[in-house]
Amino acid sequence: EDEGADCTVHSDLMSAINRIDVAEAEIELSWQEGRQLRASSEMSVQVGRAAESDLCLTDPRVSRVHARIEWRQGAFVLTDLSSFGTWVRFSGSDTPVQLRRDNCLLHGKGEISLGVPFGDRTAPVVSFRVWDKGVI
Repeated sequence: EDEGADCTVHSDLMSAINRIDVAEAEIELSWQEGRQLRASSEMSVQVGRAAESDLCLTDPRVSRVHARIEWRQGAFVLTDLSSFGTWVRFSGSDTPVQLRRDNCLLHGKGEISLGVPFGDRTAPVVSFRVWDKGVI
């Protein structure tokens, strides 16, 4: 008999975040070379060094296809597809989330560091802000 099974509690992270109405959701992405505003209906965004990327960063630490931001089940989801990893720091938190071929929900506002942690002052960083049209 598995005694630990009684202690396991399953949780659905997607249900823990308030979902935003699909018609109203937007994400703003800003980086040194520019800015994009995308509605949930215009998703997904490919981030990488490749010229055909929706958000192209030419830093050699950024993989050709580094990450993707998609609208899934009422939330913006960032997925790391890179060789070196992606770090996400949410506004109000000092502890970044490190992604290695993994994903996380983007909410509120914060920053995404591509290929190197935030401690590197030369890190390629993309700022993000998520909101619905009624809430900023």
